[in-house]
Amino acid sequence: MQKDDLINALASALDISLATQIVSHFLELKKDVISRRKNSTSIGKFTETFVQCHQYLATGNYDTMPNVDRYLCQQAENQGRLPDGLRICAPRVARVIYTFRNKRNIAHISDLDQNVYDIETAYHCAVWIMSEMLRELHQIPMDKAALLIKSVQESVSHVVEIIDGSYIVHGGTSIPEKIILLLSHVPDGLDRETIWQAVKTAKKETVYRSLRRLENQILVHLTTTRQYVLTTGGQRRARDIIAKIAET
Repeated sequence: MQKDDLINALASALDISLATQIVSHFLELKKDVISRRKNSTSIGKFTETFVQCHQYLATGNYDTMPNVDRYLCQQAENQGRLPDGLRICAPRVARVIYTFRNKRNIAHISDLDQNVYDIETAYHCAVWIMSEMLRELHQIPMDKAALLIKSVQESVSHVVEIIDGSYIVHGGTSIPEKIILLLSHVPDGLDRETIWQAVKTAKKETVYRSLRRLENQILVHLTTTRQYVLTTGGQRRARDIIAKIAET
């Protein structure tokens, strides 16, 4: 999925700033699903920007700070210029996303509560909205539009999962990237043996060498309890890796 391609497809019908914002917030939400990142604001931003897009499509103007609930519940379906998919269905789907944001404490994600599947459901709702917008608004050849919609709808996997107490790293193209992704999922840190077990495709010494290299680059830090944790620089690197995964 290429960010610029999505923006250009939507910008044929939307203000360019709105097209850029809704694609950016959609990809941010995708990154939250991939990483199970805490303190997410992407759900609210995506929904608010969708409301602005809806207003623009209906009237040619949009509110800088829209009343999202009021618009989705009372105004959206009265915009007769829009096709039913965007006029009726999309606002109702957006209300589901916004309800998760307001009523389910979705900003705090853990492995053991409902917020894991809440944010995944919100993301799938956002996928539907983006697909419908591309279908209705594109002014590019149909085959290219179909490929964009297909890319939006591709399934998303978590970069790290836990099975029977063991960590498994799915993302990353190198051993250092896999280590960074793993530690981004475990803020309290892991010992080097556990890290090696998670990166099963590499020899133990290769993983240990990579840890030393990351420590020299000040991307990880070895605590007094012999746990490796990400530094601030390591956290930034993790976000960059996840962004790259989200846009592929």
